[in-house]
Amino acid sequence: MGLFDLFGDVKDNMDKRRQAREYIQRAKELVREGNDIYERAYSKVTSYASETEYKLRKHTDYKQQIAKELGGTINTTLKDFGRFNIDAKTISAPTISTLSVQEISTGLRGFESAMLSCMPHLDVPSIFDMFITDDDYYEAKRQRDEAREYKERMKMEREKLNNYKEKMSEIRSFISSEKSELDSLVGKLKKMTSELKSGMQKSSFSIEEAQYLKGIHKIAECVVTLLSTEFLSDAFSISQRYQKVFSDIKNINQNLPYAPSITDSNTAVAIKRILDGMIVY
Repeated sequence: MGLFDLFGDVKDNMDKRRQAREYIQRAKELVREGNDIYERAYSKVTSYASETEYKLRKHTDYKQQIAKELGGTINTTLKDFGRFNIDAKTISAPTISTLSVQEISTGLRGFESAMLSCMPHLDVPSIFDMFITDDDYYEAKRQRDEAREYKERMKMEREKLNNYKEKMSEIRSFISSEKSELDSLVGKLKKMTSELKSGMQKSSFSIEEAQYLKGIHKIAECVVTLLSTEFLSDAFSISQRYQKVFSDIKNINQNLPYAPSITDSNTAVAIKRILDGMIVY
């Protein structure tokens, strides 16, 4: 081996060591970038999950209050009308007063922890710092490539986290819409009940008044069904059953006039539709 060959080998080894250091440095940068991508997304999603669970629990409290109202004034009025024997089967409404916290909150307990349990376990590449032989050049290059794949994998995991967040966003949007519909419908129920109750001293009632009473019961029954139906599925989405019942709630609310009255023909038409099977369980 000549002198120039020796110098050439030395230069080649030095270049490989230099490039190996560059590979390993880049591998560390890629791992840090990958970790940063995931940790930022994870932090946002866990915070969002905590906020979502809080909103769900607040919404559960709200639905418990609705249950109390149904089991109080409205159910009491329905039972009081039982003495007139308008329709014994229609008037009896014991389910309105039997809702429990457990029934209403089914599917909400441990939402955040359950959602986070689905998060992946991250396998972070190990990277060495010392170079002992020329073979370390190939190992450094392999680690650079592995770190590059790791960063891409973290981008995919970020998308999964964003999908979880999207599901939670849909839940939050749903409970906002649900509260709006329930506020409106229960408000109408209260007005209808108050109007009917004011005439309870009469000795007899018209067919229209009897239908009005039956309509109140049917509407209250639909709300009770909603409050006692499982809210979330195992996939952290609104259960199909719940969506179906809520669709009925919206349908009823949209059909009833803004200020329903026993003397209003539009109210009478809406109640007839409800009693004729507009909602089916």
